[in-house]
Amino acid sequence: MKNVLVTGAAEFIGYHFTSRLLNQGYRVTGLDNLNNYYDVNLKKARLNRLQELPDFCFVKADLADLEETARIFNVKNIRLSTYMISISGGEKLQCIKYQLLVRDMWV
Repeated sequence: MKNVLVTGAAEFIGYHFTSRLLNQGYRVTGLDNLNNYYDVNLKKARLNRLQELPDFCFVKADLADLEETARIFNVKNIRLSTYMISISGGEKLQCIKYQLLVRDMWV
């Protein structure tokens, strides 16, 4: 079974993509920092639905935290990752810089 990391798992697209992967037999680690750019209660409700499924694990973390992200890849034996984060403004620039720093981690 493939282990997949879905960033932004609590967001609209990330949630639906995660659901589809789980229904297709993948083991999914969902990562989200649960920022308040969108309704946090809505994000938590989505995560509650996902956490009812046996092959889903949620990690509250910020993708910009390089050490934590590397730890997740190693501990969860991630073989594929997807980038489903929606951000704006200065945060977007920070994430673009982050992607350039860790592009070797992405499949």
